[in-house]
Amino acid sequence: LVVARADDDVWAFARPTSSVQRWNGAAWTATTAPFAIGSITAATASGGTLWVATSGSRTLWRYTVAGGWTALGTWPDPFDALAIGASSATDVWLGGGGGLIDHWNGSAWSTHTHPGLEVRGLYAASADDVWAVAGISDGTRTVGTIVHKGPTASAFAQVTGLPNVPSTLAAIWGARPSDIWVVGEVGAILHFDGLTWVTVTPPGGTQRPFTAIHGASSDAVWAVGGTGTMFRMTAALPPAAPPPCADAIPLYCSGVTQPLVGTVPLGGRAVYRFETPYEATVTATTLAATGVTATITAAASDATCDLASAGVPSGSTLAGHRTYYLALAAPTATAATGYQLTFGCAPTSP
Repeated sequence: LVVARADDDVWAFARPTSSVQRWNGAAWTATTAPFAIGSITAATASGGTLWVATSGSRTLWRYTVAGGWTALGTWPDPFDALAIGASSATDVWLGGGGGLIDHWNGSAWSTHTHPGLEVRGLYAASADDVWAVAGISDGTRTVGTIVHKGPTASAFAQVTGLPNVPSTLAAIWGARPSDIWVVGEVGAILHFDGLTWVTVTPPGGTQRPFTAIHGASSDAVWAVGGTGTMFRMTAALPPAAPPPCADAIPLYCSGVTQPLVGTVPLGGRAVYRFETPYEATVTATTLAATGVTATITAAASDATCDLASAGVPSGSTLAGHRTYYLALAAPTATAATGYQLTFGCAPTSP
């Protein structure tokens, strides 16, 4: 089990030999940890912090350079943690069997239910935007699925509209809330772009199972399997001129109201871009009072990204053949904030 806290701080836990090696950027050296290496069931790194879950005592451990190893107590439910997801020191999620996912907020534990049988991977964009891959029964067998918890619910719900997935989904990783990857059996790779999940086929394809996925950035993602299978996703060459609001997620005026979920980073924004092919009534309704504000802005031209101009009230009639932006902000938040809202764009007349 290998976990990188930084480029010059990589930990390798060898459970069969109960040994630990640490990379300092130049060489590997033997080191120790205050727990039995063979009891490790899951580990991850987030924001320069290393997290480890151990079986038996069901203890969550945290490692930082300043504080070293710290035991954070026992999670409340009797499962071995097979997955850890963390967005900060006050937002850590553990999942395993039993239909439960436990959350550490920096001082106390809480329990959240999910419809699956066993959690195998977790990705936390924020405390209100958490994804997990799990197995779920279809009545006759166990199949893979993805579950999600937004700001309006205490429990996780199964994601609808997924493409066909194999019987096992093994791992999940996200570069950001609108760029999430999942892998599993028979070479399955799924990707979420902030709106929908789609199947991705690697060059040449493969039927071999993937067991893990991780990345250094959106442009460098690795999917690996236990039979020597490895694929790396690299971005295509960038356009000669980057599009305005390059971080904007595309929306479509389809006449159908659709849910939007994601996370507003601390001090940042989440942006959607849409064009009206006809005169349309546009609505954006937040579903949770989390301090997230939604503003619809008309672009001065298709080549600009002006989010500072006056917003258009939700429910307004917008002119056709124009570019608009839906910007989400959390000006009073003290941490990354998950959001959940509905977006509608329908023609004003048939």
